Amino acid sequence: MSRVYFHMIDGTVEVYGSERAHAAWLAEAPGAALMLSFAFELQLELAYQRPGMLRMLWSDNRTFEYAGQTWNGWNLILNTAIDIGSDVLRFLTRMHAQCEIHGWFAGEDRAWLADLVQQAIDSKVVSADMPGPNGQRFATGWCDLVTALRRNNQNPVVMSYSVCNQFPRSELWHEPPQIEGDADGCQLDDKFEELAEADQWRVCMPTIAAMRITPTSLREQGFGDGRSALDFQLAVIAQNNA
Repeated sequence: MSRVYFHMIDGTVEVYGSERAHAAWLAEAPGAALMLSFAFELQLELAYQRPGMLRMLWSDNRTFEYAGQTWNGWNLILNTAIDIGSDVLRFLTRMHAQCEIHGWFAGEDRAWLADLVQQAIDSKVVSADMPGPNGQRFATGWCDLVTALRRNNQNPVVMSYSVCNQFPRSELWHEPPQIEGDADGCQLDDKFEELAEADQWRVCMPTIAAMRITPTSLREQGFGDGRSALDFQLAVIAQNNA
């Protein structure tokens, strides 16, 4: 089973991939349902006139033209959750959309994130455990994440997904040493492995502000151009009244 990793210099927590699939559905279903209100304007084939099928159609960042503008379907869906969702839903949306590209949290926001995950557990939006074989139950990783986040308020947290590239790794080295004749990068990998773990983190730590998730960006920072199904609705109204 796949995992979403929350990497910390003081340990890594694994959240089951089933929780990411659950987050994906919660994050994308409201926007997909709203966009299906405009199936005629979108000229959708009948096969895609269901939320699950529309999510699949647009999951590869597919764009389309409407009213003289270019729209990104996947961003429209995700940004709808950002516009109308609770902070818990916004967090799950960002985890789903950014775990593969190393979305991250600063150390100072660990307590806030721990509270948010605990809120998700308490409200049953996510599951602390799941049923397994022979009546047993297994932990999904959320409770472990809360505990780990509360250990300190200094070290950052970086996400990755088990079926994609992990963190840290030599390809993320901001200013790698130049090694002649190392076309396949093997010598660079060796040098990276020689670094202490703290140094590996230091040379790979994400610096792109858009990848940092904060209490403010969680609510205010959308994906792509930030437009949601609500913006598309306004465009349809304007087009019909033109």
